[in-house]
Amino acid sequence: MVMLQQQPRRSVNVSDVTGGRRVSLDLPDSEDATVGDLIDSLLPKMQSPTVDSAGRTLTYTLRSEMDGGARLHRSQPLSDIRDKDALVLAPNIDAG
Repeated sequence: MVMLQQQPRRSVNVSDVTGGRRVSLDLPDSEDATVGDLIDSLLPKMQSPTVDSAGRTLTYTLRSEMDGGARLHRSQPLSDIRDKDALVLAPNIDAG
């Protein structure tokens, strides 16, 4: 009899840059899911604004605390995120 092994779930904790909003979640096992998909799903969960005070659309990035604050690119697969990582959701700030 062949025993099928389930892949272990990867769970992460995500906070905003202030640390005031936090969410814990299990990452999907989908091969197609990207960091961008995760960011898009986090915005409503964390009640993050999608426009700034001037009405311009805000874009967000995730940073990995396990990797010294390294920025995760929107196109990266979720499989690049390690189990138990602490992620920080931050708006992109454009100077000028």
